[in-house]
Amino acid sequence: LSGFCGGIFPCVQEADIADATGYASSETLTITSADNLQLSGTHFAPENSTGNWVILVCGYGRTKRTMYPFVETYASQGYDVLAIDPRAMGDSEGEYVTMGVAESHDLALWTQKIAEIDSSAKIVLHGFSDGAATIMLAAADSDTTNVTRIVEDCGYTEIRTVFETLGAGSFLSDTFTSSAVFDTFFDKIGRASCRE
Repeated sequence: LSGFCGGIFPCVQEADIADATGYASSETLTITSADNLQLSGTHFAPENSTGNWVILVCGYGRTKRTMYPFVETYASQGYDVLAIDPRAMGDSEGEYVTMGVAESHDLALWTQKIAEIDSSAKIVLHGFSDGAATIMLAAADSDTTNVTRIVEDCGYTEIRTVFETLGAGSFLSDTFTSSAVFDTFFDKIGRASCRE
């Protein structure tokens, strides 16, 4: 299933920051989520900045380092690049991954952070796998600021289908994907808004 390529198959490898810093200077940026988690990202600022930004969002079970190979492509075109570690991954705090639900609200906060740095920034959201699903949700969030385009790579449109497909004989048990348990779980995630 392409939506989980980054989490199951070794098709995406982590890169060292040295692989990305040859094209732009780097600094750590942080935000605090609505539920008080410290979230971390690496900002790569090219010498020839154009006012265009891209936020790189990794797939399930990965870190921002899996997105570093994209830094050269964007930085060479004058994009400021922000590679983020979503909640519960890499350098960001958190215990649970919500498959894009809470992460999309966090991503809206990242766009606001960029707007604080450059109010006229034009932002591209680029996500892979679970990160692609996250950017689709964030693009529909009214709190998302200055987004002009998205690059959706291997996302899924309905996580329930992914879990049901992978559930039998995989890391998810048939009990978890049973209708009553599944509905209860996703009702709670759906209501767990980061804006409470």
